[in-house]
Amino acid sequence: MAFVVAGLLLLTELVHSVWLVRVPVWGQIPDPAIPLIIAISFRRPDWGPVVGLGVGLLQDLLFGGSLGLFALSKLIVGHGAGVLGRTVLVDQPLLPWIVTALATVLQQVILVIVLAVTDLLPVSFGAFGQPLLAQVGLNLLAVWPAFAATRLLLRAPRAAGPRERFHVI
Repeated sequence: MAFVVAGLLLLTELVHSVWLVRVPVWGQIPDPAIPLIIAISFRRPDWGPVVGLGVGLLQDLLFGGSLGLFALSKLIVGHGAGVLGRTVLVDQPLLPWIVTALATVLQQVILVIVLAVTDLLPVSFGAFGQPLLAQVGLNLLAVWPAFAATRLLLRAPRAAGPRERFHVI
């Protein structure tokens, strides 16, 4: 099952880096990996940091730039979603939408802080609001497909039936 999830993540990042970057909407590029990381982390909380780090490193390699920038932000998003998946009832209907919006903001804040501290890219805090709202809106479009695919791939473990609980010799 882990190979199927890895294939889905790879396919998502390839679509993101090949197709979605060529079609910016409102001047922003959607990042469908964020809702997918959250969906996987809700179903398998232990996978959250690993999936986030893997997707972030893949994104760093595909987009160039400094290695580890997206990896750090997606690692934190995956870890946070994994912790949330262990502590909160994740079947609430609005939770995926709220967590995706907050994770998008968190990722952008981490990227801006790292870029501002390291002087890799001059960052203007004045141009942070409207592009961030566009990024949140675009990422929210990928919530339903990401959670539906994850629900199909990562089914909850089946509880043992009454005849399977005891082994009769």
